Amino acid sequence: MSLVVDFAHSAGTSGLTIYYTVEKSADGKYWDTSTDTFRTKGDITPGDEEISLPEDGDEAGRYLDTLVTSVAAQWTDGNYSCIIRNDSGDVLLAIHKKYLKTQEEVFFRLNEI
Repeated sequence: MSLVVDFAHSAGTSGLTIYYTVEKSADGKYWDTSTDTFRTKGDITPGDEEISLPEDGDEAGRYLDTLVTSVAAQWTDGNYSCIIRNDSGDVLLAIHKKYLKTQEEVFFRLNEI
C-alpha cells in the first residue's frame, strides 16, 4: 500500500520546509513513522508523526512524497486526513480522503487554498 502526497503551493514558493501527518478519522490515531502503525498521538514520540514533504526537483513550489508501507492491515476502509504544515507549525492545507482496501494507492493531490 502506498500513499502519494502531491502538494502545489499556490504562489509556486520553493525552498519551503514542510511536513504532513496522516490521521485515521475513525479513531483519531496518527501514523507513527517509527513503528509504521497508527497510534494515539499521546503515545507517539514528538516528531514521529511528522513526515517530511520534499520539493520536487523538476517543478518549483511542488512537493511530493510517497509513503510506502507493507503493513496493509493498518489501512482499513474509511476516511483519512492529511494535514500539511510548515516548519513553524502553521497549517497550509488539510484534506480528507476515503480509502478502500481494493485500492493499490491513495492519492492526496493538493493545492493550497
